[in-house]
Amino acid sequence: MTVTFHRYVFEENKAGGKGAVSISAFRHLPMDMENLSLREDGYFSTWNAESLLMIDISDCLFKSVSSYSAGGGAVSIVAPRMLVRLRNSRFLNCGSFGDGGALFAGSLSQLTESVVFDIKQSHFVECKSDRGQGGAVFVKSPRLANVTVKNSDFVLTSASGGVLTFVIPKSAMNLANKDFQGGAENFITIESSRFVNSTTFAPGGAIFIDDVTAETKITLKNATFANNSAGGPGGAVASMRLGSGDSRVGSENSITIEGSLFLDKTVLYAPGGAIYIDSSTAELNLRIKHTLFKNNSAGGPGGAISAVKASDKNV
Repeated sequence: MTVTFHRYVFEENKAGGKGAVSISAFRHLPMDMENLSLREDGYFSTWNAESLLMIDISDCLFKSVSSYSAGGGAVSIVAPRMLVRLRNSRFLNCGSFGDGGALFAGSLSQLTESVVFDIKQSHFVECKSDRGQGGAVFVKSPRLANVTVKNSDFVLTSASGGVLTFVIPKSAMNLANKDFQGGAENFITIESSRFVNSTTFAPGGAIFIDDVTAETKITLKNATFANNSAGGPGGAVASMRLGSGDSRVGSENSITIEGSLFLDKTVLYAPGGAIYIDSSTAELNLRIKHTLFKNNSAGGPGGAISAVKASDKNV
């Protein structure tokens, strides 16, 4: 199924549920597992061939829209498999009671879901989540096949945690510590984007990644983080695992930061003035080059960077 919005204006729309625009796609789950075959590598073969939900939003304006009892103040998308493309759109003064002040994308279960999320040349200004995470965008899926944010601005946003929040839970079914339909890496890329004057009351003043799988490649390139503050670790970026369950044996978090600015970050009572990484259950490959950290402060270790219990660290 494909849903397209082009040159639409949504202004002063309020919902008791999810979003000024709410799109949901559901599927039937199998009740017995007898026909599932196990591959040689220990993973189950694909059992569900549900169609992909495709959402295209371009040249749209969402202004003063809100959800006062749920997440996704402007747009809420719930589907097992989705591809969301957002181009040249503006989200102004959007708010939600739950996760995702402007955008919420997630799934109802934890079986074989996947998300491709692509944001380019878009602007989020004064968006907030009153009681949830992701002042601008909240994405939750066991499989973030590819998340890209490019040439976009996030200004004056607030939330409990993260302007952009990505939650990657463990799949609901596992065999010998291997996820159902699992084993694939997650990819998050932030390029040529700005995060300015954001405030959160939990980890991640700008970007918060809660990754139970510990198999995510994160790239920050030519990004600017200025005057952000957090009530928890990571004045600009926090990557940690808050969910339950062990990471895979041999899991690796890969974080690459290049050509970026981290300016005027504040963490009052926690570590990592600009960046906090908890990789206590997986290896960490951290690469930083041509990047400036200036005037950042933390109430704990690491005025600029704090990496915790990393079994392997390369800076």
